[in-house]
This record gives sequence, structure tokens and C-alpha cells, in this order.
Amino acid sequence: MKCLNCETEFDGNFCPKCGAKEGRKLTKDTKSEKEKARDKAIQDVADRVVSTIEKKREERNAKREESGSGGDDPLEGIID
Repeated sequence: MKCLNCETEFDGNFCPKCGAKEGRKLTKDTKSEKEKARDKAIQDVADRVVSTIEKKREERNAKREESGSGGDDPLEGIID
């Protein structure tokens, strides 16, 4: 059969290329609640990682200022 979404020929219940269910065309609203929850969890983890990196960099810079030691920030430009 031919996928209605990406026109790939396949046998089975789901298209191996785009994941569309047999006989259905994917739209923007086809994500299940489970997929939406997964995407939100991934974004939350990514946000926490960035926040932690920024916090650690601020702490390190504050320690450098207190001790009077300078130096380039190795993370400069990565998270700005």
C-alpha cells in the first residue's frame, strides 16, 4: 500500500518512513497526548540543563572576581 502522507510504499499498519497509520494522513494535530508529554519532558530537561550551566558559570565568574583572577570564559559564546 502507499502512504497517504509521504507516498512511501509499505506493508503493515504504520509507514516506516513517516510513522503515519495505515489509511491516515498526518497533520500538525496528530501527536498523541503521550507524544506531547514526552516532548514537553524533553524540553523541560533541556531547560534545566541550560539553567544549570548558566548558574555554574555565574558562580565560577563570581569566585574569579572575588579572588581577583581573570581569564577567558571557555563557555563564552556557547550559551549567549
